[in-house]
Amino acid sequence: MLPVGDVAVSALCTVSALVDKPLTLLPSEAVLFIVSETLDEEIVEPRRHHSACNFGKYMVVFGGISSKNQHFNDLKYLDLKELKWYNKEYKYSDSELERFLEGGLARHAMVAQFNQHDSYPLYSNNYDIREGLYIFGGSNQGGEFSTLLQLRLNKYIPVMHRLEPSGLPPSSVEPLVHRQN
Repeated sequence: MLPVGDVAVSALCTVSALVDKPLTLLPSEAVLFIVSETLDEEIVEPRRHHSACNFGKYMVVFGGISSKNQHFNDLKYLDLKELKWYNKEYKYSDSELERFLEGGLARHAMVAQFNQHDSYPLYSNNYDIREGLYIFGGSNQGGEFSTLLQLRLNKYIPVMHRLEPSGLPPSSVEPLVHRQN
């Protein structure tokens, strides 16, 4: 059991700002959790195949799959200074994207891309249209595949957009290996 206040996240990372000594975690289908002093706080439901990234003083978590194999489409963030979880509502840029994400999203990656700012609030009118959280890949509960999404944080309630990049995206199919006889 981890001591109260320790945090564990999936994927290979080192969490040193939260604990006295660095805690290195290996890639796996580990769940995301925080050890809390009280049971009254909102705790993020355990999940696997989610994405998480650092954004200023926050760790942002999106999607994943529950222990009951239910896909999530929620956006949670952990204030790394307060060690408190929050739920963040967001909107969709169009009804097709809303329908797609109603089935949740799992097995994807997320990265925060922002210009240099003095601070990084969860929303700001100062954010450029290219700044935001980018989500690549993954699939929803129905098995439909995603390509590239962007969550723009320039409004109080962020808006999720589907982006249409040029070129061919990386394939999820393993390449054929040609052997010489």
